[in-house]
Amino acid sequence: MAELVDALRSGRSDRKIVEVRVLSWAQDGVGSETSIVMADSLRMVTRRQSCFGRGVVVLIVALSAAGADVSSAQDMGRSASAPQVLGLDHVPIAVSDLDAAAERYRQLGFTLKPGRPHRNGIRNLHAKFPDGTELELITVSGVRDTLTARYTRFLAEGDGPAFLALYRGNKNVDTRPWPSYVFFGRRNASPTDKPEHFDHANQARSLTHVWLSDDELLSNRELLESSGAELRRVEDRSADGAADGAADGAENAAVRERSTSTLSPMELSMHAGFAVAAYRFGDIVFVPEDSRVHPARPIVGATLTTVDVDAVVEILKRNKLTAADGRPIRPVAIDGRRSVFLPPNLTFGLWLEFREVR
Repeated sequence: MAELVDALRSGRSDRKIVEVRVLSWAQDGVGSETSIVMADSLRMVTRRQSCFGRGVVVLIVALSAAGADVSSAQDMGRSASAPQVLGLDHVPIAVSDLDAAAERYRQLGFTLKPGRPHRNGIRNLHAKFPDGTELELITVSGVRDTLTARYTRFLAEGDGPAFLALYRGNKNVDTRPWPSYVFFGRRNASPTDKPEHFDHANQARSLTHVWLSDDELLSNRELLESSGAELRRVEDRSADGAADGAADGAENAAVRERSTSTLSPMELSMHAGFAVAAYRFGDIVFVPEDSRVHPARPIVGATLTTVDVDAVVEILKRNKLTAADGRPIRPVAIDGRRSVFLPPNLTFGLWLEFREVR
């Protein structure tokens, strides 16, 4: 990182850069932002201090001299021999009422960044995370092109996750074998991103898992492995937390008192075992077909990491947000980790897990 910044500052880089933004957060919780604006040589460096939170994150935004190409630091130097897929990029959640969805996601503790204007009338909001992953709330106002027509047909059946964007590893990825709901992104960082866009009250840090109910994709082992995934089977983990102490036992009592119909597909799969396509930056978890929120939609849910599950629970309690049956949502211990599972009635059509990572 330091070598790259020094090269850009000195003009030694072979890539003509207009702007590089380095966002870094130190362990003491004080963040700094350095913006370098340059053509062939350094013109201006600005610094701004801001409190942001714990952890260390570094993000570089690079714009070509023409201003048309936006790529992440990982894209620099990426070769054609890199894996086709590096991991997860984002999940667009289609909603008929963007304002109502925005209000709810703010109640869930997300900070939302407004999207750019779209000529086809698409409106969107972004819940962005420091590693470039995100959840996107998106809506359309009518049919103006192929994409808006597809969203319109989708929304006629209700709100929910419409697509899965995977983080592509090189520009030669072949999209043809993939399902129509999958497309490929580059974890684009925007020059308009600000530290506050990543500061979520629920302490969410990254999109790490997407749950799919797609037996056809799972059976295409050659496609998944050739794209860069490691396929593995995770067997019954239901007993893994038993020796972790009374706290885990108390939290798992919250699972036992709920009926099977109110358990998330991830919780149920932990007892039955499940398949995972593990990439370098995020996993696809395959759950049974009867896990689908909507019978025609394969995207079932997503996992976000958080540094504080209790903060999520407190937000839910403060805003009086409960499961569909009115029960309060409580942490559970799975595989030695604490999680909170938000049902589709709270998230506009998908299961959303907050998994604690310290």
